[in-house]
Amino acid sequence: MADDFTRRQFQWLDQVAADPAVTAAGFVLAYRIAKHLNRGTGDAWPSQATLAAEARMTVRGVRGLSDQLEAAGHLSVLASQGRGHSCRYRPVLRDKPTEPQQLELDGFPPSSGHLLPAEAEIAAKPVPNPTKDLTPDFEEWWLQYPRKVSKGAARKAYDRARQSGATAEVLVMGAMRYAAARTGEDPKYTKHGATWLNGEGWLDEPDRPSSEFMRQPSLSHQQRSAPMSHLEIALSGLDGDG
Repeated sequence: MADDFTRRQFQWLDQVAADPAVTAAGFVLAYRIAKHLNRGTGDAWPSQATLAAEARMTVRGVRGLSDQLEAAGHLSVLASQGRGHSCRYRPVLRDKPTEPQQLELDGFPPSSGHLLPAEAEIAAKPVPNPTKDLTPDFEEWWLQYPRKVSKGAARKAYDRARQSGATAEVLVMGAMRYAAARTGEDPKYTKHGATWLNGEGWLDEPDRPSSEFMRQPSLSHQQRSAPMSHLEIALSGLDGDG
């Protein structure tokens, strides 16, 4: 049967592994930190070079991943004071998802119920949610967009547009307006989807018909040998209003 120290080590690692905000490499670093935890103090202070060698990554990678664990609320990092001193890493074990608390190990003083300043800052940071799959929304937009080339680049630009706040409905309506504006035009001058999205084309004003187009006379009843099309009916109405 595992002692309390080992049980809490695994409990913390399970907590990290269950968090979708932590990458696989982030879990590897957490595992290496757990291997260095001191039973008496409840924290670890291996050098970044040691962690990098054990986890088979760069020192820069160790720094980035420790920031990731800290931002997700799983780790408290006390920066080293001067050259030759290692950072101190302290796991943060949550009894409840909304109440992070200090990891209590054998020989470590029980928590007073108050978070340390660094831990309070960690608790206040929201954990990012998994990214929504935008594939169905993109496929609907792609169906409406008039020029279907470089779909991969368009997909990346679409994701960026959605992340910037544009809704699926706004992007589809913008694509439909642009498709209508390009009807009958030389397709080689129609923008690629990525270009249109990166330029926020959905915010463009719709083109207004030219004055000559609007003044085009409608055909008289004697001149026509077939029923009027919807476009001709609309044009005749515009001409009559003038």
